[in-house]
Amino acid sequence: MPTPIDTLSLAGVSIGMKRDDLLDFYLSGNKYRKLFSLLKSDLSSYGRILSYGGIQSNAMLSIARLAQQKNLPFDYHVRYASPQILDAKVGNFFEARRLGLQLHISSAASDEALGAQLRASIEDDTLFIPQGGASPIALEGVAHLAQEILQWQEANDMEKLFVATPSGTGTTAWYLQHVLGERAQVLTIACVGDESYLGAQMARALPSRYAPTILTTQKSYRFGMPHLDLWAQYEAVLAQGVEVDLLYAPVMLQALVENVGVWREGYLLYVHSGGVIGNATQKVRYAKLFGA
Repeated sequence: MPTPIDTLSLAGVSIGMKRDDLLDFYLSGNKYRKLFSLLKSDLSSYGRILSYGGIQSNAMLSIARLAQQKNLPFDYHVRYASPQILDAKVGNFFEARRLGLQLHISSAASDEALGAQLRASIEDDTLFIPQGGASPIALEGVAHLAQEILQWQEANDMEKLFVATPSGTGTTAWYLQHVLGERAQVLTIACVGDESYLGAQMARALPSRYAPTILTTQKSYRFGMPHLDLWAQYEAVLAQGVEVDLLYAPVMLQALVENVGVWREGYLLYVHSGGVIGNATQKVRYAKLFGA
């Protein structure tokens, strides 16, 4: 079933929000789309799932859910894990551990080095999922999302459509634009690193004639760092009855507000990326810094 689309207001303009956060409590948003092909596949030939990334990663939690559903051990590697997160009784890591995640802390100098080490250690029965689910396996699920959007666009006679989704690795935005083609323009922003980092990540994906538009903001936001203007974007959407995640969505929303001239002449459809379970630990950081 296609996910519903709610009508919200952003920068004084009516927009749509595609509620992919309602797909599954753990497997929500773009992570469900990225893992879709694995969710429907028989993985009994594998002995374990292996991945890596951040200790509060949304992908980590979604892969843990996949592993639980497929009754497979899940080994997850990180380069750093703060005692506060390890001891927290809420949040992505807490939930992923409840689902069976086995944590390994690496001394690798970078995420790229960690990924290379893990790839070199893969055994025949290991299902390796790159950081953030950035893999060709994501194309099938993102293509389903694109088809839902195109069907909705045709049914509502949306001639000029913009589709917004924030980016970590850029996998969802790139594949989404690849399938949508010239029928809709994807807008995104680099939430992890800068535009050059995001462009390099996208360049690793499949070749495409079409590319998302990467928006920028006047202020530079370090990933995961609380900012009052980002909190304001979160609260503005929450006041309309929808909770978004605190890591990616507020940066995307801020970029859309600052660049309203890019999309105002068409219709904006924002794809909810899920990830709200992780808000519990991020709200603690906001409270400590701002009393939010």
